[in-house]
Amino acid sequence: MLHFRDVMLKAQAEIDAVVGHDRMPGFEDRDRLPYVRGLINEILRWRPSTALSGVPHAVTADNVYNGM
Repeated sequence: MLHFRDVMLKAQAEIDAVVGHDRMPGFEDRDRLPYVRGLINEILRWRPSTALSGVPHAVTADNVYNGM
């Protein structure tokens, strides 16, 4: 966001207009923050928070094959 200050200011203005200054945004505000939702989707598309292969898998039970 440091490289795109105008985008950050526009998102902050939307949050201030919808939520105000006396509380944090919540899930109930989600539908009224379309710019912020789009911004978050673009950030996660551009730099995903997980590896591209997805979340590592783990077994939930031991496998036994031919007694081993």
